[in-house]
Amino acid sequence: MTHKGLILSLAKVLAAAAWADGQLSDEEIASLKGLVYQLPNLTRDDWAQLAIFMDSPVGGQEADVLLRELMAHMSTEEDKEFVVKSLSYMIEPGGALGKPERAALEEMRSVVSLRDTRLLTQLRSFLSRSMDRLRTRPQPAATREARISDFITNTVYYEVSRALQARGERIELAEEPLRKVCLAAGLMALVAHADESIGEEEKAAISRVIAKGWGLPAHEASLVTEISCSRMLKGLDVPRLLGEFLKHTKGDEREALLEYLISVASSANGVCSREQEEIRRIAEGLHILPEAPADSDGTSGPEEAHG
Repeated sequence: MTHKGLILSLAKVLAAAAWADGQLSDEEIASLKGLVYQLPNLTRDDWAQLAIFMDSPVGGQEADVLLRELMAHMSTEEDKEFVVKSLSYMIEPGGALGKPERAALEEMRSVVSLRDTRLLTQLRSFLSRSMDRLRTRPQPAATREARISDFITNTVYYEVSRALQARGERIELAEEPLRKVCLAAGLMALVAHADESIGEEEKAAISRVIAKGWGLPAHEASLVTEISCSRMLKGLDVPRLLGEFLKHTKGDEREALLEYLISVASSANGVCSREQEEIRRIAEGLHILPEAPADSDGTSGPEEAHG
């Protein structure tokens, strides 16, 4: 069982709980997104639906409707246990819960088990403590603010940094070009996913491009590739991604990116029309005009064909 409707409903209720008093700072919104991101099985389409709940207040009447929908989804004991396990994973993906977290989860388990209307209030308290813990972890304030900014403006870089920290590793590439690599990798994953899936050939092509274009060793290029593709499946803020790449690159770097995008798109049975259109939209967003790549049947793109 995928619990797809259940997990999306839970994410909406969490957002409603976070907005209970009608106000969230940018830091709190970033913390909310960081927590909800940990929920399992959320897709790119799910994140598109969640955007409005994350970024703007949810009224009391709407919150009640969302809560009723969640309780309707929790029709079996398996569903209820899935909710509790999802909340556990959300606050500590590694599974190493401290005593306060375990106590909070047991409270949640009791309310979830009864499908009690107190669930929204309980989730509000649970989420507030989780967000506070994220914001008050012992790290310099400047570092904390930078991580929140990274989550919003360069999500792939944020995830790569987290993965490296968890492994106790570092990439030799300097921070500025690494940030560019992560932005570019996100755009390459966007093109690879234009046909709603990312194949192994496309992942291999992205890794080759990253290794060749930025001089990363194969294992580091593979890490950036895996994270960018995984993040793509959950959803990327494409306008912001384009804006950040435009802001931090020069004309020759943008031209090179277009070549990389075409290389990725060509790696699996040629460039399909969806990939071609995605490349065109990226080019427009970066204020450059690409040469139309050939479709998989060997014909040129619309502009050239009608020129």
